[in-house]
Amino acid sequence: MAIREIDTRGPRPVVREIAATSDSGWPGGAEAQVAQAIRGSSPAPELLIHAGDVVYREGDGPGPVYLITHGRLRVYRTDAGRPAHVATLGEGESFGIVSALRGTPQSTTVEALTPVRLLTVSGETLQRLGAELPSVRAM
Repeated sequence: MAIREIDTRGPRPVVREIAATSDSGWPGGAEAQVAQAIRGSSPAPELLIHAGDVVYREGDGPGPVYLITHGRLRVYRTDAGRPAHVATLGEGESFGIVSALRGTPQSTTVEALTPVRLLTVSGETLQRLGAELPSVRAM
């Protein structure tokens, strides 16, 4: 799936591809397997986020992987000092996996559009799941 951004600052909108997948992209159906494995184990910490609140900002340190159980969020990057839309995420989707697995800073900002409930999974837990699930190991 291609992630595209529309730049409307000039006289004509310009569409640019900014990534082949968002950082919520999981290969080979791994997202469903991880969600099922997490739900079948000890409860993951749940966060309740109000509309307008920011989950994390571009440049923040690594954090957990977030699984959306309710609500919608917008994902954006800063481009020339302005927000550039990356994706809109909803129930059943996830984000933050690249940062959690690689221990790198967040590459986007994620903001709640509606009230949101999130399950969190640490990078360590994800690595443990990778040892058990081949589709996670492929990431």
